[in-house]
Amino acid sequence: MMRAVASLLFALALVFVLSEGRALAARARTQISPDTIEVGDTASVTLSVTPGDQANNPQMSVPSGLSVVGTMISPSFQISIVNGQVNQVSSARVSFRVRALREGTYTLGAPSVSVGGSLVTGDRTTLRVVPRGTLPQQQRPDPLDPFGLFGGQSPFQPFDTQPLDIPEPTLPIDPRFNLPAARDSGIFLHATLDKTQVVVGEQVTLSIWVYVDITENDPQLQDPHDVGTSEFLRQALFDPSATVKPVGFGRASGRTFSVALLRKWALFPLHSGDLEITPMRVNIGRRGDRSSEPLKVHVTEPPMEHRPAGYAVGDVGHFTLTADVTPRDVERGAAVSVTVELSGSGNLPASITVPARPNVSWLDPEVKEDMKVLDEKIAGAPDVWGGTRTFTYVVTPKKEGDVDLGEIAVPFFDPKTKSYDVARAALGVIHVKPGANAPPPENEAKPFATMPRIRDALGGARAEETHLDDSRAFFALLVAPTALFGIAVSARRAARRFAERAQERKTSPIAELKQRLRAQSDAEKADDARAIDGATIRVLESAAVAHANVNVRGVGGESVADVLVRAGVDAESATELRDLLEACAAARFSPDGVEAAEAKKRAERARALVEHLANGPKSSPVSEP
Repeated sequence: MMRAVASLLFALALVFVLSEGRALAARARTQISPDTIEVGDTASVTLSVTPGDQANNPQMSVPSGLSVVGTMISPSFQISIVNGQVNQVSSARVSFRVRALREGTYTLGAPSVSVGGSLVTGDRTTLRVVPRGTLPQQQRPDPLDPFGLFGGQSPFQPFDTQPLDIPEPTLPIDPRFNLPAARDSGIFLHATLDKTQVVVGEQVTLSIWVYVDITENDPQLQDPHDVGTSEFLRQALFDPSATVKPVGFGRASGRTFSVALLRKWALFPLHSGDLEITPMRVNIGRRGDRSSEPLKVHVTEPPMEHRPAGYAVGDVGHFTLTADVTPRDVERGAAVSVTVELSGSGNLPASITVPARPNVSWLDPEVKEDMKVLDEKIAGAPDVWGGTRTFTYVVTPKKEGDVDLGEIAVPFFDPKTKSYDVARAALGVIHVKPGANAPPPENEAKPFATMPRIRDALGGARAEETHLDDSRAFFALLVAPTALFGIAVSARRAARRFAERAQERKTSPIAELKQRLRAQSDAEKADDARAIDGATIRVLESAAVAHANVNVRGVGGESVADVLVRAGVDAESATELRDLLEACAAARFSPDGVEAAEAKKRAERARALVEHLANGPKSSPVSEP
């Protein structure tokens, strides 16, 4: 009986204590951590409420420039009995995750929560947002964490296990990031190209984006495998080791996603065809892998129409040339420095063709480059790859007088104007003096100055003596081996000299022209139109070297006629040679083909022009470099 009464008294005391506990006013405490973050990172505002049983309906307003991207309620209970008294403490921890969209100093609204039908309100807090890269490195997020979280060490671990389903906040949507449908639930990769139809060497910009539903936990991207671009020359426009940063918000499948730039490259196709780009793949932990879309680029060659002579397929962009020659006054055989700077945007050539000049030798250049992403104000568009390549040559003149080094020309195809152009740099004239090591004039040379004078009288009579060496047979036997050796050496030297002269005649410009004329005739007999035009081009190039000392292979477009006229060729013949070169090149590479009869007509015109050049004024031939 006494035990039952004691139990009843204990139960009444417990009910009384619990009733007293519920009657107590709730206490609230507000904290923010951290209080300074970078744009794109998140902070936590925590409202601790005691007592906090049955806490619900958390609310907190934030100013423009911030966004609440998650909310979590974590209840806890504690019961203690001291000296026969039962004490129960219930509390609730309400956490609001806030993401920074713009820099600035913000005052956040007071967080609140409903506890037992009453509204409990905390204190206002202040959050400071600084630009990306401002905080010390140890406070920066993981490079593969695109939304700047805490590298798996976040104090907001409840977000990773029990996210609360709350309505999406109102965020500024950028239409550029909108997609008809999400490629995967929650988190996915998306690849884009700025263009899908280009010519060989034209820049294609490839971007890889990561989309994260704003109600999702921030992803931890691991084990990245970049896209496959083996058929392209690839240049990074965005440092893959840098911190990935969000760039805006977009909509897909009716949901709002935060979008971050993961990779960006400038791709330059190496050949024509439908070139493939394989997907990028990353791991996002327990959810497995995510991959971007496979892409394809249709690549063609620039048009054959109006293509300048010397154009190399792949030289696409917009280029400029400057040149500096130092010194201008030198001695014969001395070194001259020629510095050529090729700059611009696009796929800059890795080498250039120097002009061929008689008695001038060029050493291979030293090449330096400064390639990068060009400033948008200078390039006229974002994400344009370009820069400068500098070629430094050592040039040696081998003959005295005024030597014109000629002009360097780099033909290119401009994708903006869809036309060809030529970057040019005139090297000008250098003045070459004989120098201290110049050979003496022929009339001053005295090769026999040290020989004795010619005898003009006989000497006295010799005494009559008989010796073995007075015999003619003795001297014949003594001289015979030496004479035979001298004859052999002389014969060998004569044979070598004859072979060298024969080789010189064989490789002279005139001999080469005759050889190419025979090859042109053989091509006409075979009725191969492309072979005829190719042979005609080589005949015209050899004729320009043999009869005008001009190598037209290093000269492009309209300049062919100008260079020939300066070399002494009449304007009509120079124009005819230029027109024939362009006509043969256009027909040779025409995708529609050409009739053999037309090619033979051009070959006949070329032979007539060669004959005319042979009968006109000639200069001494020059061998090609």
